[in-house]
Amino acid sequence: MQLSLTAFFRPVLSPMPPRPVPKVKYKDKEVVLTLDSDDALVNGQVIKLDVPAMVVKGRTLIPLRFVSEQIGMKVKWDEKNKSITITE
Repeated sequence: MQLSLTAFFRPVLSPMPPRPVPKVKYKDKEVVLTLDSDDALVNGQVIKLDVPAMVVKGRTLIPLRFVSEQIGMKVKWDEKNKSITITE
């Protein structure tokens, strides 16, 4: 007597767990980034990014200037001190 293993074992495909989605909410603005994607959603509208959000050495990096400006902040780069100032 032969038994078919497929009668007893059925392959189960589990979806990969979803990747974390960086999301920033401030006042009436919402910025949603998808890791490794050049597209961002700002209040539901797709906007192209120069640099995508990404994970480097276990840390999530986001395009800080883009996100800050989209939520209405002012971003200033100080070349001399190599520092960034973000203000409302």
